[in-house]
Amino acid sequence: MTQAITEVSDLTDKRRELLKAAVAKQDELSDEFARSQLNAVLYYEDMSSVIEADDSEEEATLQTTTNLLNKITDEDGYLVKVSQGGGSAFVLDRNADEDAGEKVTGVSPADLREMADQVLDRNSVTADLSDVDFGNWQEVIRVVNNAVKKRILMVKAEPNRYRLTERGIEAIRNST
Repeated sequence: MTQAITEVSDLTDKRRELLKAAVAKQDELSDEFARSQLNAVLYYEDMSSVIEADDSEEEATLQTTTNLLNKITDEDGYLVKVSQGGGSAFVLDRNADEDAGEKVTGVSPADLREMADQVLDRNSVTADLSDVDFGNWQEVIRVVNNAVKKRILMVKAEPNRYRLTERGIEAIRNST
């Protein structure tokens, strides 16, 4: 049984504009795309010919969240979730210089200790890490980021991947 799709005219403005833009830039997206890939294409491309928003409104109109993409998938039928993300989680040092030998990602307590030390050193900050449980990712991230007063360590994982449905593409194209 094929899921019915929400009529284009019944979509919220945000959903309709986002889908129009995604269909218009389909050639720049791979068949299956992650939210970050969609956001990048929509951010860097001029979308004024596709949506009715001036440049100052365009970015806010088109940037999307995983939650919104999941709703468009579950409620409207314009997207199919091809793969569920969240697997293979790791801690990322956003400012690490791999060429300089710094550790960019880590999962083990030893990795996280090394990453904590390198972030503190790179930012010329000292912090007492003797009571930190390096097996607790959230604790390490909180202590280190608070010490340097910026978000450098974060948990990352494989993203959800989506695909536009053929019926959705056709409905969007026929609505313009």
